[in-house]
Amino acid sequence: MIDAADNPQIAAMVHLAINCAYTNIDCATLPLAAIDGQWLRVPRHKNENERAAWLWPETRRALKEARKSIEASNVKLRPEAKGLVFRTHHGRMWTDPDGKYCAVAI
Repeated sequence: MIDAADNPQIAAMVHLAINCAYTNIDCATLPLAAIDGQWLRVPRHKNENERAAWLWPETRRALKEARKSIEASNVKLRPEAKGLVFRTHHGRMWTDPDGKYCAVAI
């Protein structure tokens, strides 16, 4: 799946799915502030308890590549996607704010 991903963001999301058991909604709503060096720290949606995962070197590289591709695209960032790791090629979130629809299909 990683090799078949033609988008660096999708490749990074697959890494997060394997490395951290992240779902499509987890990836689509992942804040940049959650990446803490080699760790990913995010409060769980249901109870707000911290969810921490050590990021493999491969996952860190994939996240770095995804960020490079986003920054190189020069797409105007929409307000709803501000502060998120991933965004669509239109500068939007990969999901709606309620999480009822998600364009990420991992």
